[in-house]
Amino acid sequence: MIPVLKSGELTIRPFSMADAPRLSGLINNWNIVSMLTRVPYPYEIDHAREWIASHPDIQQEGDIPRAIVWQGELVGATGYHHLKEAGWEIGYWIGQPYWGRGIATKTARLLVKHAFADWKLGRLISGHFADNPASGRVLEKAGFRYVGEEMRYSSAREEEVRCLLLEQTLSDYLLTEDAA
Repeated sequence: MIPVLKSGELTIRPFSMADAPRLSGLINNWNIVSMLTRVPYPYEIDHAREWIASHPDIQQEGDIPRAIVWQGELVGATGYHHLKEAGWEIGYWIGQPYWGRGIATKTARLLVKHAFADWKLGRLISGHFADNPASGRVLEKAGFRYVGEEMRYSSAREEEVRCLLLEQTLSDYLLTEDAA
């Protein structure tokens, strides 16, 4: 379990059922779901309710989903996902009205800081679809570097999509301003 994380106007917290209408309103957008692996499209409020209700179970399986709150308003989702052999992965999405404000970068940096400073992980990974270079820039700003690629299935697209893989090690993190 991770605590509520805060940095300036950004809060990363657990979801509550009250978030379901806002969540479904933000993510039911092809420009978002087409860049994610496990999200169906269209995304209805019942999907949001079921997903939020599943959080206690999926946390037991290694998923730690969290709400991204900016200036007191839910604007997206983030979290950690444990991949058995590869280790811990971070992911995120931001509602389209909030793109271009640096929220994704601040979110990724806060997750990285928590993983290395509090969990004492040795390595953290992430990835993005090749046709989503903006997400790659977010991850690079958060200290990740490219290490390879693989094909990943996108539920919304209903096909395999080329995914670029990135990692950040503890030694890389210790050289950043965020580690100070």
